Amino acid sequence: MTCLKEIGWQTVANKNDATLHMIVSGRVQAVGFRHFVQMEARASGLTGTVKNLSDGSVEIYTTGAPKTLLMFMEKVSEGPPISRVKSIEARWSASYRQFNNFQVLA
Repeated sequence: MTCLKEIGWQTVANKNDATLHMIVSGRVQAVGFRHFVQMEARASGLTGTVKNLSDGSVEIYTTGAPKTLLMFMEKVSEGPPISRVKSIEARWSASYRQFNNFQVLA
């Protein structure tokens, strides 16, 4: 079961663009999770970054239309078959963060 902590959705729900910052916990490293996130983001036309954190979680920054970001977050909560997402901490921001594409960071 995925536990979701969401902050700031009301501030971006009616905006054209927003930035979503997520910390995803569970079995999300060494299971193809970052590649999965990149493929889903690109398929949705989103830009941003994904990277592993030292505590075993994964950090995602992405920008786009709020409703598209919400659907993307649902995909992230599912993850690839071998992963297991336990929780997502999501912070929404109306300030648009500019990215050129969606990249996996080391």
